[in-house]
Amino acid sequence: MKNVWCQALRWVDDDPQPGLVEVKMTDMHGGEHLFIDKEPIFTPDSSLGPETAYPVRVLLACEILSTRVLPDGRTALTITTERPWDLESETGQTEFEVTLDQLDDPPTR
Repeated sequence: MKNVWCQALRWVDDDPQPGLVEVKMTDMHGGEHLFIDKEPIFTPDSSLGPETAYPVRVLLACEILSTRVLPDGRTALTITTERPWDLESETGQTEFEVTLDQLDDPPTR
C-alpha cells in the first residue's frame, strides 16, 4: 500500500464515532475529488477534530494499479482508493491519476 497526500477540509459530524471528516484529493489533471469518512482513515494518530484549524494535510491509503512515463519525463500513476479501505469519492469514483510526487513514499524506479 501507498499513501497519497490530500487536504482535510472540515469536520463533518461527531456521529458515527470517532467522527467524520471531509477530505479533498486533487488529481494530476487538476480535478478535485471529495471523500467523507471516519477520521482515523486519514490520520492514524486521530489528530483531527471539530476544533482543528482546517485545511490540514493528510494521507489517504491507496494501491498503485499502473504507471506510465509522460512525454515530459514525469511519472503518472493510476491509483485506487478501493483498497485498503473500500473508499470512494462523493461521486463514486475509486480510480485516479496522480503524479509520483503526490505520494508520501514514492515507489523506486
